Amino acid sequence: MQAIREELGKKTVYWSFNRSASALEELSENTKALTAELKNSNESSTRLTTTLNRLTMAAVGIALVTLAFEVAKGIWKINT
Repeated sequence: MQAIREELGKKTVYWSFNRSASALEELSENTKALTAELKNSNESSTRLTTTLNRLTMAAVGIALVTLAFEVAKGIWKINT
């Protein structure tokens, strides 16, 4: 009976180590996937920021052109 208990104890320890190793492998894979996802998110964020900066610059350019036309209209009215 003692031999059976010892054998079961060894198997329990083996199963525990096996499950721990499997959990560590899964954690490692999940960490790699998360790292790749974060890199992808960072690249997407950088592209979005660049696009928004360009859009803002275009809007500022349009506003400056509109302001210039309004100033020109005001000067034209004063001279006529």
